[in-house]
Amino acid sequence: MPDVIGEKVKTEYVVVKHGYFQEGQAAISIDDDSKHEVICPFCRKKISINLIRRGKFKLYRFLTLLYGVLHILLVIFSYILIVVGLHPVITIANVLLIPFHLWFAIPWLYYGLFKNLVIMPEGISSSWFWKPIEYYAYMFNLSYHWNDSTGDSNSHMLKLITKRAITSGSKTQELPSESTIVEITPDMSADKVEALVRNVHDNSEVIFSEGLFEVNLEVKGKKNVTIRGLGAEKTIIHSRGRALKLQDVKFVKGEQAVVIYLENSKWIKLENLSAEGGEHGILWINSKGFVEGCHSRDNIKGIGIGGIASQLDVRNSKSQRNSQGIVLFADSSGEIVGNDVLSNKGKGINIHSSIATINKNRIYDNSEEGIHLGRGSNGTITKNESLRNGDEGINIVKSSGTIVGNTCDGNGSHGIALNDESSATIENNSCTSNIGSGIAVFWSQSNSIEDNCSSNNTLYGICVAANSAAELGGNDVKGNKKGEIYQE
Repeated sequence: MPDVIGEKVKTEYVVVKHGYFQEGQAAISIDDDSKHEVICPFCRKKISINLIRRGKFKLYRFLTLLYGVLHILLVIFSYILIVVGLHPVITIANVLLIPFHLWFAIPWLYYGLFKNLVIMPEGISSSWFWKPIEYYAYMFNLSYHWNDSTGDSNSHMLKLITKRAITSGSKTQELPSESTIVEITPDMSADKVEALVRNVHDNSEVIFSEGLFEVNLEVKGKKNVTIRGLGAEKTIIHSRGRALKLQDVKFVKGEQAVVIYLENSKWIKLENLSAEGGEHGILWINSKGFVEGCHSRDNIKGIGIGGIASQLDVRNSKSQRNSQGIVLFADSSGEIVGNDVLSNKGKGINIHSSIATINKNRIYDNSEEGIHLGRGSNGTITKNESLRNGDEGINIVKSSGTIVGNTCDGNGSHGIALNDESSATIENNSCTSNIGSGIAVFWSQSNSIEDNCSSNNTLYGICVAANSAAELGGNDVKGNKKGEIYQE
């Protein structure tokens, strides 16, 4: 990374740390040294930042180093007073002053000597005593709290990792050699396209033009790579049937013709393209990243995320006509937000032994459950529409979760079902016209069912049976054919 900051930076790539263990990538366009905003890829809130131009940065580094040296001199002075031993009170005072001065000296010297660019968050603590906390946070890659632009307190951290282009007057500094932009066009051979993606550098962009690309793409052991198309209906990645060797994870092993395969990679972003005609459309194994604005269709499995290190944020995408729509398995985690999951031959969203946030999705016309949470999973399921699926709208099996504000209508079994030692809070859902009960609980304890609307279902509005228990209250239950509430 260049040591200096130009007067204008076209694009900055920023690592955004959210909480203590999550990080992601976001891009911001910079024209001057004024305030700019970046979206946290996890909580989706705007964070305001300041960047320091070249001249200011040189002065800032000099003052930082000077301040650090001053505190080191004060440490030496305190040590001399302790050795001389003028008075016990003076000795005790200087013993206390040494760590006080070191508290300031270490971070100031670190940033003064090693030229680290600090992107200053807006609203971070301005107290002179607590100021070093932000620098220690950067030094040790820790998280630090400040107010984001909405006024809420969140844990974020910003750090520059690369620059696309730097201009100063009429001069332009070229990209670092390890950071590249790769452009893919339909006239390239499949072997060449696959090799370009496979060998891409960290901190790079792969941009597919409009067209049909018959390839099987793999990204292994990479960081901060964006693979981008011009739109899901314009950039089509179709499997050519080449089998890729997969890392063994539960339910996945051997060789399979995956359209886009990610393995042991961090902060890979797929956006604005379609993945079609493979055994998996998009498959992430022990990887972290984002899928946004993509379609996965006509595959055996749509979008799959597996492995204890896997963490995926799927937003504003579509999974259609696969055997399963979106699948999390083998201790993975993810956020599934704002997607269309439809006409799949099995489950719409299938969470197996994993943790998921499922919010504001439209899940409909799938042959089995709309949302399935199974085998030790934990899920927060809110504000989804699960409609006309072949089995339950939402089905929880040997798992736990929070189910709030969903609409489950016209499904081929129960609207919402809990089975086999599951536990959940079920509130403010609408379950109507299902071929079963609106809400059904079997062989499960410790459940709360409150303030739901359950009407016009073939069986009961609410059914709590088979050695189950639930607290009921405030539910609007009416027009169900077999009865309103059945509770053993």
